Amino acid sequence: MTDGQGRVPDLPPAFNLVLRDEVDSTNILARQLIAEGAPDGTLVVAARQTTGRGRQGRVWQSPAGNLYMSLVLRPQSPPGHAAQLSLVVGLAMADAIAALLPQGSGAVPAVKWPNDVLLVRDGVAGKLAGILLESAEDQSGTHVIAGIGANVRVHPGPTDGVFPPAVLAECPGAHHLYPLDVVEAFAPAFAARRAVWARKGLGGLKADWLARAYGLGQMATVRYGATPVTGRLDGIDDDGTLLLAQEDGTIRRLAAGEVVFAKPPVTGGA
Repeated sequence: MTDGQGRVPDLPPAFNLVLRDEVDSTNILARQLIAEGAPDGTLVVAARQTTGRGRQGRVWQSPAGNLYMSLVLRPQSPPGHAAQLSLVVGLAMADAIAALLPQGSGAVPAVKWPNDVLLVRDGVAGKLAGILLESAEDQSGTHVIAGIGANVRVHPGPTDGVFPPAVLAECPGAHHLYPLDVVEAFAPAFAARRAVWARKGLGGLKADWLARAYGLGQMATVRYGATPVTGRLDGIDDDGTLLLAQEDGTIRRLAAGEVVFAKPPVTGGA
């Protein structure tokens, strides 16, 4: 697998790149590589997936031209703490997209809790990327697989029904971008964000995450369990918990769920 110019991306030495033309899913291959002792920083990238999936078992359409990758991480932390990596990965992906977009594109990336990256153009948001985090314990400790799918060149299948798909290469001045350009921009961005997270925890990244957050101050419903919770999106805590303000002034803290806006805000990001 190479990009449109036949180039293999140049990544920092902390990453071990595994390229495939086609896999059932990059997460499945990453799990197989972990069983064989794959080190932290193994990055699996495929041109196509035959059985890709997103959160809650949703099918993730995987046509050639988009990005499908899974990052193997072995954080020195318990699984509960490692779950914060979903926000770290999302912020790094937004950093990468911001670095790739040319000036005058009219688009900005935004993060949507807990695991989506949106692209906002002319006040309208579309879903650009999704992150699926899987973690487990083995004899060597905690391992995490961060599966990432992003629409780089083609429209995928259905998303969550609220945000239409956004395609990176359709932004003005971005038609030259290919999936491996995103990989090359993501790797150093993630390395930098992870280093801060390792030293300071998520609190060290919270201000930057909030600066890119979509829908702050807007009314939203969080679907989790049998009873959805509605309130004003107030931000996140230092551990990544979502803060949802209630009508009586109290704050609901939610560790998981899917945020849905009754009417998507007309602006997002910073």
